[in-house]
Amino acid sequence: MSFFKALLASILGFFLSIFLIFVLFIAIGLAFASGSKSKSVVTDSSMLKIELSGEIPEKPDNNPFEAFGSLGDEFSSPVSLKEMLEAIHHAKTDDKIKGIYMEMGMLNAGLATVEEVRNALIDFRKSKKPVLAYSEFYNQKNYYLASVADSVYLNDVGLFTFAGFHSEQMFLKGAFDKLSIEPKLIRAGRYKSAGEMFVRENMSEANREQVSSYINSIAADFYNKIGQARKLSGEDVAKIASEAYIRFPKDAVRYKLVDRLCYYDHIINVINQITKNKDKRKEARFTSIDDYVSGMDNDTDVSPDKIALIYAVGEIAGGQGDDNSIGSDKLSESIRKARLDDKIKAIV
Repeated sequence: MSFFKALLASILGFFLSIFLIFVLFIAIGLAFASGSKSKSVVTDSSMLKIELSGEIPEKPDNNPFEAFGSLGDEFSSPVSLKEMLEAIHHAKTDDKIKGIYMEMGMLNAGLATVEEVRNALIDFRKSKKPVLAYSEFYNQKNYYLASVADSVYLNDVGLFTFAGFHSEQMFLKGAFDKLSIEPKLIRAGRYKSAGEMFVRENMSEANREQVSSYINSIAADFYNKIGQARKLSGEDVAKIASEAYIRFPKDAVRYKLVDRLCYYDHIINVINQITKNKDKRKEARFTSIDDYVSGMDNDTDVSPDKIALIYAVGEIAGGQGDDNSIGSDKLSESIRKARLDDKIKAIV
């Protein structure tokens, strides 16, 4: 009798498991369907909000959890450089977008990436729509991007660090001498300085010359562009940095790098005025760049002739690579596919 009870329990458990798996697959299918069909709605008369903090990845991430809609938000990746540039360009002629609000954080993107975004914002301003920037903390990199805004705001008790450019070099010869280590180095040319750290205690004149040359070049471009945006001369901006004029938030206003010290409530009021939001009890009308990118119509295939965009990010290695490295097999395969596709007329 106990045998039949166990058998009946096993059969019941089997069919119950099948039923639960079936329900699970239906739930996953519904999540995929709702996620793939839904597009974020852009709020009428809103500001495009761009939170600039952390990395700005070079290429879009194919997030497998996006199809789950809001359930996949926990796994979402930052908006890529390509998506950000497209969003800014699209917002320029979008009647629903009344301007751009940048909330500046600790930006870890490279200067080349920052320059791309900055140029896109300069182009956006041709639409006569305002660009606002606000932060509790400005360093040179995120301020360089913020400087292009019509109005730059800093928190009343925020920080503003602006101290110019420098280069730090490490030299190990003294440590090697104490450890009785003698590096053997083959050097060709005066300006080949990578091995100096092992055989010298200071910079050679040739290395000092080349490092000073490229740092001064970067700094001059940096100061001139900030000066142009803030209606100052490049020399004035360079002096502000080199003489460390900005020590307190009020100094940033005094030397015209910031327009006003305020708290976030003031930003809300300014944005309400721009978007003509008369109900002051409501939050300002924002459309986040994440929502804006997901709501954009990316169907731009209007010609049979195409240019292929192939990403090569990071160091070159064998195999397929990943988001931070160039896989030689995958990259060569992509180039080969583009070469054999008659619709591809060029690659970038």
